[in-house]
Amino acid sequence: MVLVGQVRRFERGVEELRTQAVPLVLEARAAVDQASAEFARVEAVLEDTESVTATVDSATKLAQRAFANPVVKVLAFRAGTVSGLRRLREPAENGHRR
Repeated sequence: MVLVGQVRRFERGVEELRTQAVPLVLEARAAVDQASAEFARVEAVLEDTESVTATVDSATKLAQRAFANPVVKVLAFRAGTVSGLRRLREPAENGHRR
């Protein structure tokens, strides 16, 4: 009789554990599935970001090659023009012509 009582208590304990554990396991599974989906989205965003970064880097290098030489020429021309205009004004300001 004592053994039968112990077995029944054990069965009730197992059943109680099952009723509490199953919902927890289901919740944990849902959380893992959601985390997996979020991870996939983050990974896709990172891949897109890497692609955009590579494209911007390429465009920057192209722009530097395309505009560097003409910009330097324009700045040099401007500096030369300003210097020439100063020289033309100096004699008129001093009353002497060179």
